[in-house]
Amino acid sequence: MLATLLSCAPMAAQGMRFAVRRLRMQRSLRPQRPRGRVVMRLGGGAFEFPEEDRWRPHLLRDAPEATTVRVLREAEYDAWLAARPDETRAYLEAAGLGEFKGDALALLPERTWAFLTKDPSKLFAFSSLPSRLPGAGPYALEFAAPPPATAALSWGLGCYSFEACKGSTAPKADAPPKFASLVVPAENDYGDAAAALKGTYLCRDLINAPAGDMQRPAAATIFESF
Repeated sequence: MLATLLSCAPMAAQGMRFAVRRLRMQRSLRPQRPRGRVVMRLGGGAFEFPEEDRWRPHLLRDAPEATTVRVLREAEYDAWLAARPDETRAYLEAAGLGEFKGDALALLPERTWAFLTKDPSKLFAFSSLPSRLPGAGPYALEFAAPPPATAALSWGLGCYSFEACKGSTAPKADAPPKFASLVVPAENDYGDAAAALKGTYLCRDLINAPAGDMQRPAAATIFESF
């Protein structure tokens, strides 16, 4: 009998060690839930799950003054270029835009911008502009034809970034804005763009969040905040 008990002792000790490690892991992953934000444990520190509506400062319903960005399709570029003043035409030719080049962006002498795109209706047609245009804006897209319904959504998708794992993300006082803002075209439905962006940002955040910090307690905290 005594021999049997002694033979089981190592297994019992191993089981106790496993239970202690499991308890410690569960405690380290236990989410903290301050009011209004989702905070998880990340590497011993506090990890704030980013807000899924952080695109809002970059999509404006209205603005008193906005810099124009003329959107030019390939089919209309030659006629548009021929109608420019000689100075503007020579300037664009010197910049390598004597012919259409998709996704090109140029500052015109009259201090407006020209953006060349083969298909403005594509979902990511304007997603590069928030990080390519200087300053905070605001900017306004100008079209020869009615703008695509996804123009605002495309712009908002280009404002996505995930910096929750980089420590302090507060911008410096003299740092330039990371993304430019857009005055949403009147033909675009702001509510539709907002719903799509909120869902897309949340989905991307869930993908980018470290797998080790997305255990069941942390995931439950996020899903409960919906």
